[in-house]
Amino acid sequence: MNIELTAEDEVALREAFPPKETETLGTQLNRKLIKMPPPPPMRQKPLAPKTSIVTGTWGEHRPNAPTLPMAGDVPAWVPLLKEFGYPPDVLVLDFECYFDDEYSMGRKANALSTYEYVTDPRFEVLCLGRLTMHSHSPFASYGVNDRTCCPMTEAQVAGDLKWMQHEYGQNLERATVVMQNAKFDATVLAVRYGIFPPFIIDTLGLARHCHTRQKNGLEQLAEQYGLEEKGETEEFRGVTFRNRVKRVKSRKKGPKLPLPVPKITDEQQRKLSAYCCNDVMREWELFTILLPKLSNPKVELRLMQHTIELYTKPSLRLDFDKGAELIGIFEGEVSKVLAGVDCTHEQISGDHSFGGLLSEAVKDAGDNPTAYYKFGKRGAILAIAKTDPEREKLLNHESPRVRALMEARIALDSWPLHIGRVRRMMNQAKSAGGLLPVPLKYHGAHTGRWSGDEKINLQNLPKTGVLAQLRHLMIAPDGHTLVIVDLAAIEARILAWIAGQADLVAKFAANAEIYCDFASKVLGYHVRKPKKSGGIPAVEARMTWARNNIGKVGVLGCGYGMGTDKIHAYAKGAITLETAEKIKTTYRAENDQIVQFWHDIEKAFTYTLKYQKPCQLPRGLRFDSYPDCDIVITLPNGRELHYPQCRLKPDKYGEKLEVFNDMEKHWGHVWGGHLTENVVQAISRDVLAEAMLRLEDQGDHTALHVHDEVVLVVPKDKANEAKAAAIRELSVSPTWAPGAPLGAEGSISDRYTK
Repeated sequence: MNIELTAEDEVALREAFPPKETETLGTQLNRKLIKMPPPPPMRQKPLAPKTSIVTGTWGEHRPNAPTLPMAGDVPAWVPLLKEFGYPPDVLVLDFECYFDDEYSMGRKANALSTYEYVTDPRFEVLCLGRLTMHSHSPFASYGVNDRTCCPMTEAQVAGDLKWMQHEYGQNLERATVVMQNAKFDATVLAVRYGIFPPFIIDTLGLARHCHTRQKNGLEQLAEQYGLEEKGETEEFRGVTFRNRVKRVKSRKKGPKLPLPVPKITDEQQRKLSAYCCNDVMREWELFTILLPKLSNPKVELRLMQHTIELYTKPSLRLDFDKGAELIGIFEGEVSKVLAGVDCTHEQISGDHSFGGLLSEAVKDAGDNPTAYYKFGKRGAILAIAKTDPEREKLLNHESPRVRALMEARIALDSWPLHIGRVRRMMNQAKSAGGLLPVPLKYHGAHTGRWSGDEKINLQNLPKTGVLAQLRHLMIAPDGHTLVIVDLAAIEARILAWIAGQADLVAKFAANAEIYCDFASKVLGYHVRKPKKSGGIPAVEARMTWARNNIGKVGVLGCGYGMGTDKIHAYAKGAITLETAEKIKTTYRAENDQIVQFWHDIEKAFTYTLKYQKPCQLPRGLRFDSYPDCDIVITLPNGRELHYPQCRLKPDKYGEKLEVFNDMEKHWGHVWGGHLTENVVQAISRDVLAEAMLRLEDQGDHTALHVHDEVVLVVPKDKANEAKAAAIRELSVSPTWAPGAPLGAEGSISDRYTK
């Protein structure tokens, strides 16, 4: 619901809160709502300014600017927001809400998704932290009392939101709304108050853009940037203004009467207010620090807003009947797998029992079981983790019994996860009235790609087999249909363009049959696309095998420097090692410029790291080093890839590049093929993202997108028109990538499918 402040309401408020001279209505409300002492002014501890090698406008390159810069009496964020098309007045908002041991969000097994949490009857807003920054205010006064407001209780929060709507519009459209983890706070605004701000900046999104390989919670960021510490939220577990009861946990027999939960005390209110005000001050500081670091901001801010609205404005319906059907199918797959190996569930799932079964099968095949073990903390264990190379060998073992046991073990590990995913999707859609909120993390991956969230990860839904039916759960709303369009072989096309492989670019531009052409060169005979109907079955099967397992594996898999073993594993046993070796040598001989690009990008990265000097490759690919980031690669459209901690480590071949992953706490080796993959995937993401925004400008609503694919929800009578427009937009080379040979294809369906 929208909250309106009538003329009578305003008169009543002025009578209740007599104004001081020169005070606005908002200042009066703030003065009355703040009962506790304000937090101390934020500590200004700017980082050293980054020195830019080139000059230009914001969109061209990151400007030379210290943290929290000033232009006379005008704060730096004012002209920046104006340049990006955002309102220069800023509201920093942070809700603090009730939670307890049985009702919370997070990683625990019983944790709720954001939508489930916010729509639950137990939900309660305890307070709303707000910091108001007017563009015309003196910069030095941002820490004084009238900047920070922390209304307590749901009634006071509703009143404060009425004032904000009066000042900034029904959806706060006349303000830039700043939040940390905006998915939560924006969902509270949308679901509980019917407010959908069109200009949200998420400081978590800003941080992910700059620091993708680290934790970016408010606590970690405050420590990283030398700000005041974020308080501890655990002391407010169970704090409430309502009359509540809690269950008694006891092993004693007999009835257990619920106990009343004590209401919040004055001391707890004081602490909660101080905690909340501290949070909004830290979020404000991070906004001023991180906004100038955002690269390609006019595009990225829109993508950040788009990501939030995918969640707060869902448009895909969920087919609950299909969900129940899939759960039954998946449970049946577990029984089928166990019957195939003639073992019980306990025998396959138990590490000791499974180790015995597998060792016996390996021995029966004349192989040595110890070759498939590794040493763990408790001694020798089976090397069957996803990252273990022995796992692939067992899955492709010559013994059918060994392969069957491995497949059974993996199935018992994976099918319950798929069943859980279906149930979570159903629960989340139920909480949103039958629509599925799409939870994506903006800039969740290092390349800038989105990643999945809320334990349903819509970014990795399977494309083949029975698991492909997970996609079918999502259907169009009444009167609408889905237009599904994807970029054809986008990574191979961008790789050919960025590396300057002119002959391959020409083939893609001419829509040549790349996969068949490559397979023909490897196999030494003509390979064509298999016929959909007619033809000799054995011949068509051979053509399908050659195109998919030779052509596609070569063109799509070898562009980042895969070796023979990885090519063999990528083909999932459909080819021999000898064929894999031939695929590798043929690809490298045919694509000499791509191979050269692997060397060039590694040399450029190493040069900049070693000598702290910039360098540039063709197609606008630039390398810089800054005081707070060892290597920054600027992509052709101006967006940046950040490698904060890099080093050159001596080895027997000279030196090797390593990059530190703060999330996993280890140094990882990178080389030219790895860096090429990063750059190509990042550019591919930008191609899709900018095309998606152009479609939005034309009125075509994006309901979901996955790596190289967009899903539009359109009225049924406009489906063909929308499909043609989407294919056209995804096939157009961006102005910053002239000559990139893009292509797209699409389909129309009432439910999501590949």
